Amino acid sequence: LVLFPRDGRPSRPPPTFRLRTHHLSKVRADNVLDAEIAWLFGLYVAEGSTWRKEVKLSLHEREVETVERATKILAARFGTTPAWRHDHGKAWSVRCSCSALADFLRATFGAGVERTVPAEWLLAPTDVLSAFVAGMWEGDGSASGGRFAWASISRDLFNFMKLALLRLGIPFVSHVSARPGHREAYFVKICPAGIETMNALGTSRQVAVPATVRHTTI
Repeated sequence: LVLFPRDGRPSRPPPTFRLRTHHLSKVRADNVLDAEIAWLFGLYVAEGSTWRKEVKLSLHEREVETVERATKILAARFGTTPAWRHDHGKAWSVRCSCSALADFLRATFGAGVERTVPAEWLLAPTDVLSAFVAGMWEGDGSASGGRFAWASISRDLFNFMKLALLRLGIPFVSHVSARPGHREAYFVKICPAGIETMNALGTSRQVAVPATVRHTTI
């Protein structure tokens, strides 16, 4: 599956980046991989799962804005009727039944704990890559203590996130936590010089831009 030109440059005529798979063509033939769908896919990579024809996004009860956004996209772009369900405690989920979408997500990003993102996504148009990163950050990221932070137990997603941030020009620091008897955990923190750009990605979490920021070049 190749969704983008391998050299990263637009072709003539301008590319539409359609989802050219036998799965999604059954949903809507006019679906184009734009920022809206890229955000949803990023959220799936962080918080999603599939079971047969069901797609599930696991979220917290306070993430109302994220729920509403995901629900609208699933309904408008994939013709589904999402349901917002209480699972347990403060855990809720958005669920929809769409075998074509479930098959596509499994084939592209995986369905288990070890998710992956195809390398060609790093060559996506800037607005598409930005939205995809925003979706990943919406699920696994946080904004507290005046800083954006992101964590994962997937090395593949960790490497992808670092490369994507480099492509977007967002400075960051990263580290790996390895404790005996525990799985490795991977962390990315955005440097002060990148806060303004991160805010512009459009996640529901925002951080105040420091009054004085030293801009650095990576």
